[in-house]
Amino acid sequence: MNKKPIIAFIVILLLLVILAFIVLKPSQSTSPIRTVTTKPSKTANTTPATTNTITKITNSTPSSQNNSSIPSQYENCISTKPVVPIPNGNFSTGTYEYWNITGQGFLNETGSALPTNIIAANAKGSYYGQPWSNYSGTYFATTYHGGLSLSPGNLTSPTFKVVEPYLNFRITSPKDALLYVELLYNGKPFRINHYNTLNSTSGNRQQSVFVNATMPIINFACQNVSVRVVSGVLGTITNRYDFIAVGDFVQSKHNLQTPGTLVNSTVVPP
Repeated sequence: MNKKPIIAFIVILLLLVILAFIVLKPSQSTSPIRTVTTKPSKTANTTPATTNTITKITNSTPSSQNNSSIPSQYENCISTKPVVPIPNGNFSTGTYEYWNITGQGFLNETGSALPTNIIAANAKGSYYGQPWSNYSGTYFATTYHGGLSLSPGNLTSPTFKVVEPYLNFRITSPKDALLYVELLYNGKPFRINHYNTLNSTSGNRQQSVFVNATMPIINFACQNVSVRVVSGVLGTITNRYDFIAVGDFVQSKHNLQTPGTLVNSTVVPP
């Protein structure tokens, strides 16, 4: 008699659980189905656009990098040689052949329009301080002829095609606003360099000792340029040693500039 109420209670409880399961089941299953159906639809619409954008960036990047890393004109005409001389760049002909000379500054000690023979000049003592040295050729151009004989004058190279990144040459010059070397493009100065070879770190600061100088010319790859050596000095008792001497002009893959010798380098606005 005592167990019947308990059994009845259990039966009623089971019926309530079953009823609750039946009532709640539809609402729980319906919500996930709606969520899954909506999200794939939105993702499918946006993914292709994102993929296309990434593809466009990837395709354009290599092109822009290749165009900006090395100028295309440099790739087209770069020389395979380590050095390329310019015409009569070390005056090996014993003359100023191909070069243009104005004024009297670069005449030799006899007044002729000829470069100086380094062997003959050293034999005669035609130098200042000590014999000319550190020069690879036999002839060079200079405005020094001893005494007060300094005169203004310009020496301009023939045009030459740029096939190397640098123009190297040998020079000796004190610091003087009227002594400089110009890079010419279309006959007009593009870069002007002033030197003071007495400030060289090479250890020998005699004014008759040549040092290495360099001008970057890569901006004009495959184009024609020329170089002009300028002396505006008129010799007096106070500036009789303000002379310039140059030679051994050659295009090169390497910058050989002797530290301490370049006073300033100015790019002239077009």
